[in-house]
Amino acid sequence: MQKFEITLKNEKLKLYNRISWLIVFIHIIIFLYLGLFSKDRYIAGGYRINLIILGAAFLLKYYLQRKKTKWQINVEAFFWLLMIAWITTQQYWLSIIPAVFFSLSPFALRKFVVTFSDEKIYYPSFPLKKIDWKELNNTILKDGLLTIDFKNNKIIQQAIDENRTTINEKEFNEFCTRQLGSTASRV
Repeated sequence: MQKFEITLKNEKLKLYNRISWLIVFIHIIIFLYLGLFSKDRYIAGGYRINLIILGAAFLLKYYLQRKKTKWQINVEAFFWLLMIAWITTQQYWLSIIPAVFFSLSPFALRKFVVTFSDEKIYYPSFPLKKIDWKELNNTILKDGLLTIDFKNNKIIQQAIDENRTTINEKEFNEFCTRQLGSTASRV
């Protein structure tokens, strides 16, 4: 049984990271404001302690990134810290925002791997899409672009992540041609 796995580029990863870091910084600005201008010294102290913890996390992130270690701190860790920080300051409703981003981040950061097997194509949508070969007119990989052409005039065309996918285009295209030819003879 021959099988090909092609990793697609996650085009929205940069946008997700920018929005995530923007939300983190907005929360930090809110903590700073509440820590400086809160009338209750006890409450203001809680915000300041959380700011110190978040600042230490940023310093650790910078240090690990500078040393290029395998251990890295990503934005999900900051969402988790923000969630805990809001809960410790008894602002439960504000902890919902980082909690939502924390829970959705695995979906946004996942690798998009299309698997081509003898029976089906598994496309990484949500939920996973199973495509039968008999539903297709053509499938081709050329110049870093994967094209899946359906019989119902739909088309999927996406760039592949060439850093994660090492595949022989000619061999893959021949496999797809064989699969499409064998389904045509079965029909």
